[in-house]
Amino acid sequence: MWGSKLVISYRYSLATVAGVMMSLMLTAQVTNVNPKIKIQNGKPFYIHTVLAGQTLDQIATAYYTTTSEISKVNGGASDPLLEGIKLKIPYSAKSLEAMSSANPAPAKKEPVVEKTSPAPKQVEPKVEKPEAESAEDQPTPIEEAAALIPDSNDEPSPQAKADTPPVENQDSDDELNEEDQKRLQDLTQLSQNISESLANLAEIKKSLVAPEVPKADPEFKNDFPIDAAMPSTITYASELLEDHLNAYYDTAKANTYRLHEFFFASFDRDLRWKSIEDERTKTNSNTQRIDLKELYGVQIDSMSQAQAKESIGLTTEAMRYLYKVKVKRKKVRVYKLQGYVEHFPKDNAHAQIIMKTAKEKGLKGKGEVEIIDGCHEIARYSPFEYNPFGNKEKIIMHESFLRIEKMDF
Repeated sequence: MWGSKLVISYRYSLATVAGVMMSLMLTAQVTNVNPKIKIQNGKPFYIHTVLAGQTLDQIATAYYTTTSEISKVNGGASDPLLEGIKLKIPYSAKSLEAMSSANPAPAKKEPVVEKTSPAPKQVEPKVEKPEAESAEDQPTPIEEAAALIPDSNDEPSPQAKADTPPVENQDSDDELNEEDQKRLQDLTQLSQNISESLANLAEIKKSLVAPEVPKADPEFKNDFPIDAAMPSTITYASELLEDHLNAYYDTAKANTYRLHEFFFASFDRDLRWKSIEDERTKTNSNTQRIDLKELYGVQIDSMSQAQAKESIGLTTEAMRYLYKVKVKRKKVRVYKLQGYVEHFPKDNAHAQIIMKTAKEKGLKGKGEVEIIDGCHEIARYSPFEYNPFGNKEKIIMHESFLRIEKMDF
C-alpha cells in the first residue's frame, strides 16, 4: 500500500519536472520580436516584452545587437529577467535591414463595407472649413523626421518652456514606417558629416589665430641700455651660451666653466627678448658673464608662449678634460701621471668618442686629446621665500654636449 503511493508520487514528480523543463525550452525561444520602432527622448528603439525564460543574450541575438547595449539603455538590466517587463532595444542599420527582410510589410487589405439600411437624414450645422494649405507650406517627410531629432545647441526661451506642456517621452507612441526609417538613416549620416565638417573648420580657425601678444607689465623696469630696432637676424639663447663657452676655453687655462645668470624678461609677438630687469645678485651666485646688449632680440629655444613678465635663468656647466693616450685597435690607454697607465672601460663615454674620432681620421698610436663635457639649460623660475628665483618651475631647453676640441697625434 505505502509502496504504491511512493511510486505514484515519484512518477508524478518526474512528470512535473519534465513538463516544467519543456515549458522553459519552448518559452526560451524569442518568438515575439517587435519590428516596430518608437521614438523615446529623440532616439529610435524597438520595444520588446520579455516572456518567461528569455535571457538578454537570446534577445540581443534576435535584434542583432549586444547584451551590453541593451543593459546600458535599460538601467543595467541583467539576467534573470522578469516576465512581462518591457526592454528598450537600440536601433541600428543592421537590425533594420534584418527586420525588414524577416518581416516584410503586409499587403493592405481593402476594408469591407457592410450594407445597412440608410439612416434618416439629419440636419448638420454648417461648419466653415479651413482653407487648405498650399503644397509649398506643407513640410516634407524629411522635415517632419528632422523635427523629431532634438538639437542640443538650441535652448528654448523661458516663455516657450512655460507655454509648452510636459511631454512623457517614455510613453510616446510615434512609430516610423519603413520609408521614414530610411529617411532617419539618411538624416543621421548627414548629421555626422556636418559634425565632422564643423570640427575641421574649428581646427583650421585655431591654426589661423595670431599668437597672443603678452600684455605689458606697468611695473616692469627695462634695464636694456639701448633703444633700437630689433636685429634683422635672430640669435637663439643656446647659440649665445655656446659662444660664451667657446670664447672662455679659447683663452682660459682653467678646466671648469660655469655660467649662472637670472633675469626678469618680457617678449614681443615673435617671442624675442624686448625688455629686461637685471637680477644678477649674489643671492643666486650669478656669474655676470653676459652683457645685457647681447640679450636684446634673442629668442629662447623651444619657448612657445610667454607671460607678461617671465623669470628666466640661463645656465651652462662644463668641464675640460686633457688626456695623453695611446689608441690601439680596440682599446684606449691613458697616461695620467708619470709611470701610471690605465685602460678606459669599454662603456666609458670619453673612450668611445676617442675611438670613434680616431677611426674616422685614421689615427693610431700616442697623442693628446682635449674633451669638453657639459650642458646648457634655460628654465622658468618662481619665487620661494625672499628669493624670486628660488624654485625651478619648468625647463624650457636642456642640451647636453660631449665633444673633442683637440686631437694631436
